[in-house]
Amino acid sequence: MAALQTIGKKILTYLSPRAKEQAAYFEITRDIAEAQFYLGNRFQEIYLWQEVADRDMDVSRIENLLYGCFFHNDENAMIEADREFMASK
Repeated sequence: MAALQTIGKKILTYLSPRAKEQAAYFEITRDIAEAQFYLGNRFQEIYLWQEVADRDMDVSRIENLLYGCFFHNDENAMIEADREFMASK
């Protein structure tokens, strides 16, 4: 019964595979932007780009998000830049 109570308090949400993929691209883009633009940490940047390669992510999509948005913490700006990129692809 205790397990049901804890499960009952958690709000379940559904994320489509496309939304999960987009969230992953946004997260790695934000991490790369922080390493590259704000921290100037070349080693962390190389590590993150290696993670992009290991996960077989689209480099051009990440570059578009990096340089197509001025504010990487603005979710709406990221969504709009990604939407335009994916529409032109």
